Amino acid sequence: MEEDRTLAEHPFSPGAPLRSIILAQTGQDVRLCARCSACEADNLPHGDLSVGELMQAAARDSPQALTCKTLWAAEALLSQGIKCQAGVDVVAVIRLLQKLAKAGRVAPQGGSNPKEEDRR
Repeated sequence: MEEDRTLAEHPFSPGAPLRSIILAQTGQDVRLCARCSACEADNLPHGDLSVGELMQAAARDSPQALTCKTLWAAEALLSQGIKCQAGVDVVAVIRLLQKLAKAGRVAPQGGSNPKEEDRR
C-alpha cells in the first residue's frame, strides 16, 4: 500500500520538508548547523553559496539547496571530508541533495547539472 510507506522508503513525497527528507535518509538534522563558520573556510571558487549557507538553505527547506552551483562545485571537498562542529555529516547531506536534485532534474541556477550534460 502506497500510503503505508514511510518517508525513508518514499523520499520524494510531494510537499515533504527537505529537512525531513534529509533526516529520514541520512539521519542528519541540518537544523543543528549554527553557521559557526567551521566549514566556511572551505573554498568553493565555482560555488554560489558557502557550505554553511547550503546547510542553512536545506534547514529552511529553501529550493536554493537543490538549485545552487555549490552542490556540484563541492566534489573536491567531499572527497576530503568537511568538518562540522555541530556533528552534522555534511558530506552525507550534500550527497543526498545531489541525488534529490538529479532525481528532480533540477539544474543549478545559471548553469546546468554537469552530470546531466555528460549524458547528452
